[in-house]
Amino acid sequence: MNLPDSMIVTRVYEATPEQVWAAFTDPDQIHKFFGPKGTHVPRESVSIDLRVGGEFKLSMTRDDADGSEPAPMMNAEFTIVEPPNRFQLLTSRGGHITIEIQDLELEGRTLVTWSTKGDYEKLGQEFYSGSVIGTHMTMDQLGEYLAGVLEVSHS
Repeated sequence: MNLPDSMIVTRVYEATPEQVWAAFTDPDQIHKFFGPKGTHVPRESVSIDLRVGGEFKLSMTRDDADGSEPAPMMNAEFTIVEPPNRFQLLTSRGGHITIEIQDLELEGRTLVTWSTKGDYEKLGQEFYSGSVIGTHMTMDQLGEYLAGVLEVSHS
């Protein structure tokens, strides 16, 4: 089976680049939306050292898990940090995740591009499919999270 070596997911959010940047890089925010539906990220599992060479770690737990299964971990290192426009992570599995945040200068709208490059042939179809689904769900949940934050701040 031939799997692609990359994927790109984009979304436009009604938020500033700084708000999107903070959502992705603040441990108190990222745990509120990251991961596929049916999972949650315990706040205590999040560690973000926002500098080149710094760590990015979190674990996801299935909402219906009884604690007997190990939680999937995301363990990575920052290779690029350019606030509030871009960061890149090198994952423990050898993949590269790049988050690009672009101000569209259209009434507070921001374009976010999440691109991933990795050896999906080696990692397998199940890993690739899970990555695609999880990335789309995370980006959707980020939109819901940002909308809720902005609604509260305008109240």
